[in-house]
Amino acid sequence: MILSNASLSKKFSMPDNNQLELLPVRYDTRFLETHAGNRILADPTIAVIELIANAWDAYACHVNIRWPNKNRNQTFSIEDDGSGMTADEFQQRWMTLAYNRREYQGEYAEAPPNRSNKPPRMTFGKNGLGRHAGFCFSETDEFFVETAKDGQLVKFRVWIPIHGEYPLACKQIEQKETDSTGTKIYTTTIIDTGIDADEIRSQIGLRFLRDPEFQVTVDDQLVTFSDLPKDNIHEIPLQVEDVGDLLILAINTQKADRTTKHHGIAWHVQDRLVGEASWKTFNDNAFIDGRSREAKQYGFIIKADPLKDLVKSDWTGFNEDHNNTQKCIQLVNEEIKKFLLDLTRTTRLTRTQELQETNRHYINEMSLMDASIWNSFINKVQEECNSIRPSDLDNIASILAKLEASKNQYSLLNKLKDISINDFDKLDDILSQWDIETAKTVLNELQTRLKLIDEIRKKIDNDNADEIKELQPLFKRGLWIFGPEFETIEYTSNEGMTKVIQKIFKSEGKGSRNRPDFVITTDSTVGIYSRPEYDDQGSELGPKNIVIVELKAPDVPLGDKEIEQPWKYIQELLEKGHFDEDFMTARCFGLGRDIKRYQGGKSSKMDGRVEIFPLRYEDFLTRARSRTLNLYNKVRKAPFLNREEIDDFLEKGGVNDGVQQSLEL
Repeated sequence: MILSNASLSKKFSMPDNNQLELLPVRYDTRFLETHAGNRILADPTIAVIELIANAWDAYACHVNIRWPNKNRNQTFSIEDDGSGMTADEFQQRWMTLAYNRREYQGEYAEAPPNRSNKPPRMTFGKNGLGRHAGFCFSETDEFFVETAKDGQLVKFRVWIPIHGEYPLACKQIEQKETDSTGTKIYTTTIIDTGIDADEIRSQIGLRFLRDPEFQVTVDDQLVTFSDLPKDNIHEIPLQVEDVGDLLILAINTQKADRTTKHHGIAWHVQDRLVGEASWKTFNDNAFIDGRSREAKQYGFIIKADPLKDLVKSDWTGFNEDHNNTQKCIQLVNEEIKKFLLDLTRTTRLTRTQELQETNRHYINEMSLMDASIWNSFINKVQEECNSIRPSDLDNIASILAKLEASKNQYSLLNKLKDISINDFDKLDDILSQWDIETAKTVLNELQTRLKLIDEIRKKIDNDNADEIKELQPLFKRGLWIFGPEFETIEYTSNEGMTKVIQKIFKSEGKGSRNRPDFVITTDSTVGIYSRPEYDDQGSELGPKNIVIVELKAPDVPLGDKEIEQPWKYIQELLEKGHFDEDFMTARCFGLGRDIKRYQGGKSSKMDGRVEIFPLRYEDFLTRARSRTLNLYNKVRKAPFLNREEIDDFLEKGGVNDGVQQSLEL
């Protein structure tokens, strides 16, 4: 359901029958930047790529671009021969923020009447953000759209209102009859993009040459392979027995794009695209994780003219049952995989060396042959499972090293192979019961935590400003104090977000150049920590949860202004595109010695996705000591542990006297 400002202004009845009127929503001029993202509205390369992608989604075959040029008194325009829009369709699609293209129009492009017999075309667009890219080429925050369909051409002016009543405004200014279809977007102001037409042809070619029937011209010059920098194309000749010579073109876009929609593997036969460009083979099996860095940076074009007799009549793919088809797909995939492995060889070698050092004790107990087997297996896992999480790889390497070094080696795996599902559950119950060595490990961890609490206590009690700034590194080690949800070791400093926050302040505080993982201001420090999210295949999707810890100096009490300060940081992250309001959550903690006006607990924003908690240092330390003491007592009183062994361990220094006294407080 779509609500307008008018509908939000209607009156409603309260239980006491009082008639109240809702306040109208207002929008800052930066709202659209926050919604669409700074890259679309400020980066000319990204902006024009988004507009070309929209032309692709309209099933255009030709796109003509006039690139801004002050010397030639030329403004920006982009025109396509796609399906176009009616006036009603324009109003529904362009004037609906976060328009869900897949829901209302489906996954495939609507072809113009003269292309109804063409094969289906999978679209790029999902959320309608690319349509705002026209603002990137206008100094007056406006552009014009001419779109033709069903015999009518309509012209609209689109602009950003300066008064903030609406985030986006549009007015139809002309309508007339026409025989054509398509859409033209243009501006009336000349800007200097800092990028010449030759460079933009190169950037377009790196992403849109995968379908020869989709042609783009810039200033009347067709974008071709000759526009691509030679250093960005790597040719891999491939000779296939009983088929002929194929050519693989590996195209490097130089930097990882925002998405993988302009990449994948495209098969060309006689300068025509077969099927769709994708990281999947024609039997719909994923060849590579499309979310990997390499997938966002590289695309591949397969020149496969020898397969012309095996192309399906509708050009949606090849005859998959033919041996030559399977042979070519297999060999091409192997060559591409080899190419990508060469790119990551140094990274994989470094990771293997790190794992060797971590498991050095077990490796030293192996024979040379066993050590070689272990090394080969770790390399193979990294090659075959490119989306495996580092923590999972660590576990695999450690388990394998222990099995290789053990007396019985893999007999345990043979036994596990033969046991039933019920036996697995029983085994899990057994392994979940702690032994004395596990208890010692936990108690040592408690000792470490108590020492950390003691260090924090000493810093808090010192009024020296430099001392309070030394707290932030300690909090990086003590996020667990804020609650059990922060126990995971996956929370780490997020330098990217920290740099955004740092730019809020006009000058850096003393020492901040030496501490890139948090921001130092005149009266506080701000640390940002994040935990990534992973999909079912183990690929990292980006930060899911973030924690902001702002520590105020002892002489700065927490008032309304200080408690709400973290919300400004979240707004800054939203504006810069570092916080996805549909995906991420944030927990913000403001800590100080005193709270000037206590507002009764946490502050909640964005329907609970952002929560802000004010805390006194004393309350924070009480919470830390309580959590630690509760865990300590559970370990000591566990019924399956030998109480005498635990007490003996503690008495012999497992937990020192100072820590023991802290526990008893």
